[in-house]
Amino acid sequence: MTNVVGTDTHFSVTRRLALEDVDADGNTNVLTTNFVVKLEFPACTNFAGGDGTEATPWQIDNAPRLQLVSYLVSNDNTNYGSDHYDITAANIDMGTPGLPFSEMGSRTPDEMETAGKGFVPIGTIFNAFSGTFDCLSNTISGLYINRPMGGVGLMGQISGATIKNCGLTDVKIVGNFETGGLVGGSANATISASYVTGAVTSSSNVGGLVGDLKGSEINSNSYAIVTVTGMSTNVGGLVGQMSLRSKITDSYAAGNIIGMDSNVGGLVGGMVFVPVGSFKFTSDVTNSYATGNVTGMGANVGGLVGGVKILPSVLPMRQVM
Repeated sequence: MTNVVGTDTHFSVTRRLALEDVDADGNTNVLTTNFVVKLEFPACTNFAGGDGTEATPWQIDNAPRLQLVSYLVSNDNTNYGSDHYDITAANIDMGTPGLPFSEMGSRTPDEMETAGKGFVPIGTIFNAFSGTFDCLSNTISGLYINRPMGGVGLMGQISGATIKNCGLTDVKIVGNFETGGLVGGSANATISASYVTGAVTSSSNVGGLVGDLKGSEINSNSYAIVTVTGMSTNVGGLVGQMSLRSKITDSYAAGNIIGMDSNVGGLVGGMVFVPVGSFKFTSDVTNSYATGNVTGMGANVGGLVGGVKILPSVLPMRQVM
């Protein structure tokens, strides 16, 4: 095993239990339904192997080690944000009830059984993931995230990264904007041979695979079979919004898409075209398709692409980006 420094010290889980008394005749008397216990236990502080280089990536073989990636990328991005990571287990089950970041494990102990926040996405807008994440055709199942913020997915924000050979099954993800099953926001990155099944819900820029695709590419038979629900604009089966010369090649979406506002599409919700001087920041969809039902409550609803927006060329680049 390979120890890493600067890791989280512990998890805490709180549970509300019912205490019962059983008499000699076997009759049960409930003493209280509000007995609260708090459990604390150490967080994972090591990988199964590797050193993070391209030749010897960090090895991730269970859920706590996947959470460790999230912690390190967000809290020690200089040392771990651009590293190489491999999923080495055939399947990592993120839905095990005992995990503090599963749907059951993160639930709060009140009378309403309030849903917990679940897994912390890998990478933020200020500490994006910029390395290589290779699942080696293995799967991650039962990923649960319930966080009303931007950049929500297994990968929250990636920049210049490579994500490949990843299969996410039975996800349940809720965000606010830039929300996707695999990646929330992607800038100048490549996503290949990867797929997602399950359900993704957000406000705007929400997709089954990627929420917001900027200057990035999806290829090699990547797909999403996801029920995607968007409360605002740019809702797509594969990608919520794509811009800045993004490309989708040899990929598809096959889920049901529901958008409460404009720009709702079976494959892509919204595409942005930006003419800046002699440069044309167009995006391309090649040899790709969508099936399933698409329902939109506003303007620009399409089986493949919902809406195409052309921004004025007079916009300064800082607004375009």
